[in-house]
Amino acid sequence: MAPTLAAYDARSEERQHAVAQARQAAAGLSRRELEVIAAAAEGLTTEEIASRLYISVSTVKAHLRSAQERVGARNRVHLAVLAERAGLLGSGANPP
Repeated sequence: MAPTLAAYDARSEERQHAVAQARQAAAGLSRRELEVIAAAAEGLTTEEIASRLYISVSTVKAHLRSAQERVGARNRVHLAVLAERAGLLGSGANPP
């Protein structure tokens, strides 16, 4: 196997593992955490999420931090990517 193909296969396996972990961890996420993740995935700022969901900025940050820790995401972008790949964001609708 060519080195680039082998590297691609390894990354693909890593992605699949990360998605499986995200799905498993998602079972423990609250509905509100899923709403915050969905809003972050839309590109909203922390302040915009707080305003939309009628919660404080610190609560948004707490939800994001908690969700990131549970699914093993490095940051909110990684969290959104994992949530999308795990099918948590639906098709532009509200989270499950």
